[in-house]
Amino acid sequence: MNSSAMPRSEARFGAAYSHGRFAYLLGLEGGTALKGTLPLADAFTLGGPRRLSGFANDQMLGGDYMFGRIESQYRLNFASPLYGLTLIAGVTAEAGRMNKLLTETSLSGWQRSIGAYLAANTFLGPVYVGVADAKNGKGRFYLFIGSP
Repeated sequence: MNSSAMPRSEARFGAAYSHGRFAYLLGLEGGTALKGTLPLADAFTLGGPRRLSGFANDQMLGGDYMFGRIESQYRLNFASPLYGLTLIAGVTAEAGRMNKLLTETSLSGWQRSIGAYLAANTFLGPVYVGVADAKNGKGRFYLFIGSP
């Protein structure tokens, strides 16, 4: 073990259920520093698509966090043999709390975010377009072509 590495623990749980054209996803996760204060390089992060989407990528860094996401997707069409295009519309509701904040110290307590997106498998690879908002975030617009 590297002597500069700080001991930390993290757990993640995910579940999915589908019915017809609908899919429902649940994600829960959390982590904590086992002792001391984590350096920035080892800190936990929240913010970005599907991790408090109304905030910037990795906007919140800290030593202890909890996060949950509920998501619903609707398959607008099924892949065609010619184009291979599958189009999905989705909505998310997310909540997270970062403790022992190293950045964004004014964002203590539970933060919430909601978002909506369209996603497709295309000949260019995956394409994702989404919007999200959060009371204490600035709101975000996301566009990914290929893997984010």
